[in-house]
Amino acid sequence: MRKKPNNENKRLWICLVCFFLAAFLVMLPAITTQNYNLKVGDISPETILAPRDTVDAQATEELKQQARDAVSPIYLLDSTVITQAKNDNRTFFEGLKKAKGTAASYALNMGFITVKDYTNILTDSQVEALIGGLNIPITEETLFSALLVSDSVLDQLSAVADDLIESALKNGLKPDDASAAASAAVQTLESNNVIGNTGKSLIKASLTKCIRSNMVLDQAATDAAIKAAEDAVTAVEYKKGQAIVRQGDVLTERQILVLTGLGMMQGSWNLFPYISLALTLLLCMALYLFYGKNYEDDLIRFDRKDLIVVVIVLGTLLISSFLCDVEIRLLSAVL
Repeated sequence: MRKKPNNENKRLWICLVCFFLAAFLVMLPAITTQNYNLKVGDISPETILAPRDTVDAQATEELKQQARDAVSPIYLLDSTVITQAKNDNRTFFEGLKKAKGTAASYALNMGFITVKDYTNILTDSQVEALIGGLNIPITEETLFSALLVSDSVLDQLSAVADDLIESALKNGLKPDDASAAASAAVQTLESNNVIGNTGKSLIKASLTKCIRSNMVLDQAATDAAIKAAEDAVTAVEYKKGQAIVRQGDVLTERQILVLTGLGMMQGSWNLFPYISLALTLLLCMALYLFYGKNYEDDLIRFDRKDLIVVVIVLGTLLISSFLCDVEIRLLSAVL
């Protein structure tokens, strides 16, 4: 392969640059969109068609948000919570037994062997200490009544509370459901005609404290479900030639955003079509040079025949550009 003189190389590059500029200018009308001076609330003076395929980003995002909102959080059952809740309940009633012994000791020190009412026997500090020793807070009135309940009855009350706690937690409780479950357990307790008022007050205090959420949010699984829901959403698209706005329509914010993204609003500018055209032309020229330098040396030595080919190519591009523009205008008129 002979080496080309500098003037021939220079002429080659000048021809390539001229071809690039000519081809770019010829195709420019095909990718240049009409600009509109419109705003939200205006009435469209004509039907506006999509000059190329485009995605309605706002509508697509709204669908994705709806999909995300439709995904329920995924929870895992924490089996240790029900065990801890029962332990807290039993500790409460065991604490009442100890409080009884301590109160009896206070009374004995004051000379009372048998006590039927601790109201006027225990001091405020003693009452405060007894309540403070319990893992579940109760009122002074409930304490005074509980101090007169036998240990066997306290054991029975603890067993009843245990059953209610297990019934509430066995199927799992989400954080938002714990309060309602505790209320339901209390209502079940109220329907029991065997347990007296003091026993019900003690069990209520235990249920309110021990019935809690035993479902733990599985963040990883929830995020995966949300991601899957998003991926399942099909993008809202406008195909080339599809009406974005019809004549007489009141323009919405979404339609304005779509037109802006297409570079069809005054002040908006979409460089993507121009960059794509330029890169396509450069790629074609690079392939032409590569093939000419390595396989067909005559391809890169311009003569009159080559000039005719260039004219034919540019003419073909011009006709194609014109037909693209006519196609959009005809569709706009028909629709």
